[in-house]
Amino acid sequence: MDEDDDPDRPPYHEWLRDLFQEPFSIGGQGIGLVLSAVGVTALMAILGLKLFPAGRYPKIVLALPGLLAGALYLYLAGFFFVRLSEMLALWLGIFLGVTAVTMAIIALAW
Repeated sequence: MDEDDDPDRPPYHEWLRDLFQEPFSIGGQGIGLVLSAVGVTALMAILGLKLFPAGRYPKIVLALPGLLAGALYLYLAGFFFVRLSEMLALWLGIFLGVTAVTMAIIALAW
């Protein structure tokens, strides 16, 4: 039996809907995805603020491409995280989140 045909595993969009309704009740995959998405979204928003020239537009407009990239990351990374075991997804989410936050701090100092 293929892993995608597992009857105990809900389809991706149902899993994603459950994640948005109750983020921390979905298990290790949901927590890992949320942790990594927060870090990646912060990194992308800060890079948007740093890469585009300031003064011409409000800061939210400069951060908007990064915020949209974070939302796209949340959606696309969910395809990957939902197929991982809970513990592996949790550790991967922690690693990606900490790495992205560290890179965001470096980008702020840049």
